[in-house]
Formats: sequence, C-alpha cells, structure tokens
Amino acid sequence: MTEIDLRNYRDLDGLVKLLRMAYSLGNWPELIDIADHLHVTARGMYEQPIHTERPLVYYYGFSLLMKGIAFRKLKNYAEERRCIRQYSDLGWFQNLDDNGIKEIQRLNFLAKANSFGLDLLEGKVEALPKYVQFLIDHPQEMAPGLVNILEATLLHDFDLNDEVDALIEEFNPDTMEADPLIFSRYTRFMYLLIIYRLKNKDYRKGLSCTLHALDKYIRLKDMSGFKRCIALFEMFRGYASPGQIKEYQSMLSCIVQSELMEDDMAFDGKQIVPSWEGVVEKSRYSEDVISVQTQTI
Repeated sequence: MTEIDLRNYRDLDGLVKLLRMAYSLGNWPELIDIADHLHVTARGMYEQPIHTERPLVYYYGFSLLMKGIAFRKLKNYAEERRCIRQYSDLGWFQNLDDNGIKEIQRLNFLAKANSFGLDLLEGKVEALPKYVQFLIDHPQEMAPGLVNILEATLLHDFDLNDEVDALIEEFNPDTMEADPLIFSRYTRFMYLLIIYRLKNKDYRKGLSCTLHALDKYIRLKDMSGFKRCIALFEMFRGYASPGQIKEYQSMLSCIVQSELMEDDMAFDGKQIVPSWEGVVEKSRYSEDVISVQTQTI
C-alpha cells in the first residue's frame, strides 16, 4: 500500500495518515507494522526530545490505539487487551503541557470504552449493564458502542434486554454518515443491525433497515453495501410487505432511470423508450453524489 521504506521514515504526522489509510482499506497486518514503527519512532523522540506538531504522547498513544483496533479486527483479543493496558497508563510521560495532559485523559477514556467492548466480544455478558450505562452517560460513544454490542450479540447469541433494544431504536445512524472518516462504522452498524433483525425473525424491521441502507449506499456509490442489501432483500423477499416491495422496486427503477438518462433513454415504469417520447420524472439518484471508499463490511 505505502511503497515507503518505513525504516527511514520519521514523519510522525505522515505515519498517522498512513495508519488511517490502512484502516480505511482494512489492511490490518500492514496497520500493525505502521503502528509499531510509529510507536518506536515516538519513543525515540521522547528519549531525544524534538519539536512535534502535536504532543508526543498523542503519537505514542495513537500507535497503541490503532494497533489494538487491528488486533480486534483479527480477533486477537489478548493482544488488544495488552495494547489497552499500555495506552491507559501513560502517566509516566514527563514535561507535558495542557494539551498533553488532555491527550492522556482522552486515551484513558478510550481505554475504558474499548475495555467494555472487548469484555463483550470475549463473551462476558455480565459486562453489558455497565456498558449500557456508560453509553448513556457518554452518548459520543453510542455509535461504536452499539457496533460492539451487535457484534457480541451475534457472536455469542446474547439476548438483548429492552433497554438495549430501545437504544438501538432511538439511535440515528445517519449522524455517522456525514464524516467520511467513520463511514465504515456506519456501514458496519447498518449491516449488523440488518443481520440482527433478520436472525431474530423480525423481518419487518430487518427489511426496513435493508431499504434504508440500500438508499444510502446508492447515493454514496458504495457498491459493496449495495450488493449486500440487494442480496439480503432478495433472500428475504417473501417476508416483505407490499409497501416494502414497492419501495424496493422504486429504488431499482430510479437506478435504471439514472443510467438511461446518459444515453437519452428513459424508463416509463414498464419499458425503455427514447427520452423524447414522454416526460419521465428525474431520478432521485441522478444528481452527483459523494463517492466514499470503504472497507468491505
């Protein structure tokens, strides 16, 4: 991916960018390699202090945070736990300014949040009530928290209580869509929610989630999400209501209409005709949309 000889690469902010790139591509082994190099580089600069754009503790902690995320994706929970312990205890850093102190506090907070999520992924269902209260107290963690809960639920077949189900119902995943850096979290949440609903035979909600996600994926030109939603809807089409089937067909019709417009053709709902033979409503997907590269969900 990088085509950079990391052995001689000491640009801390450049390494942060490479880590984010590896994350967006889902390249976990390479992410770990880059995180290790950032860790060693930051440690060397701590022993021989030089000026950095951000507090040095940021780069040191970020390398451990990202490495832990990669280990979670690889289901190596023991190694993630080791990373969490390391970035939760950075009080040994000396000569910190206010920004450095704030960064240590932020990493301590993230360590607590990630520990809760890891407990669930390891099958410790008894951690769920405290985790739910943590998310209620810190709503900024609601998005990754619900992803963790849904992943653990599907992995260990947990029974979610009414309080957790209410959190899922009240959460608006579109709040994640606005930031491309966390778009992969949006796609992951929507996919897990669809699977959770369908697995529990709540077909009405499951197919409604599928249609909602499909609309977003079409607008954002996310072909991976688009294909998954199409496949899931077709597999469970027999459980769809007439209204859901109508909405699904309308979306597909709009896609056809959008594509045909480029060749001065149109779809009138029954057949393809030259666009000048009749007035056809403009497709809701004909406008330019944001193209977002995401990892496979």
